Amino acid sequence: MNCVEIINNLRKWAPEELQEPWDASGWQIKLADRDVTNVVVAMDVVPEVVDLAAEVGAELILTHHPFLFGGLSNVAEETTKGAMVVDLIRRGISVYSAHTNMDKAKGGVNDQWIDKLGLKNVRVLSEEDELGIIGENHMVLADLKAVFQAEGIDNVRGYGVKKEAVETIAFVGGSGADYIDEAALQGADVLITGDVKHHDGQHAAEIGLMVLDIGHFHSEKAILMAMARWVEEISGARAHVVMNSPFVFEI
Repeated sequence: MNCVEIINNLRKWAPEELQEPWDASGWQIKLADRDVTNVVVAMDVVPEVVDLAAEVGAELILTHHPFLFGGLSNVAEETTKGAMVVDLIRRGISVYSAHTNMDKAKGGVNDQWIDKLGLKNVRVLSEEDELGIIGENHMVLADLKAVFQAEGIDNVRGYGVKKEAVETIAFVGGSGADYIDEAALQGADVLITGDVKHHDGQHAAEIGLMVLDIGHFHSEKAILMAMARWVEEISGARAHVVMNSPFVFEI
């Protein structure tokens, strides 16, 4: 199966028209229709990911975050991004990104957390843009902590009102602080997301919501394994997954 055939099938799973208006999902670098034997799946296109693609002889890189988000006014090889663009084209490696459309897709980013959290009666958190989920499960903080630790998430920061037990749980992958009001309006006891700021936490406290920041990368990383399994099933190519963020570290 070639690059275009794989992506056409991916579009059936996560149609590009589902993405938010500000998003840049889709082809980032589209080269000749090469037969695909190896695919690298990662959160972002960074030098380490490009190096891995070259090492394993990949013809395609699939990412969650768009590589060319915001666009490029020029490609200068002396810049990090420009050097990656040049290197990828020279090596014949295409890049495709599925971002907010994959957040919303059945089995996408948000759905990955339904089973992890044991949610029942699940519905969309924000009907307006179809982002996020909210469902029900009685859990104490120790239960939530165990779920996070099973996912390799050890550093969770809590904001707002600390609650020892919750019944209604909202989740938004990536940066979900904008949904604090919606989560509270929908009756959530807790919102699990990433990229929460100090003043977001203050606002959550004022409206009686607990917010747990598990980190942007950690909130979305489960989709990488799901995409990798999908690639291997649909195409027979080998998927190489980058399950860490090279530019996020702890000290």
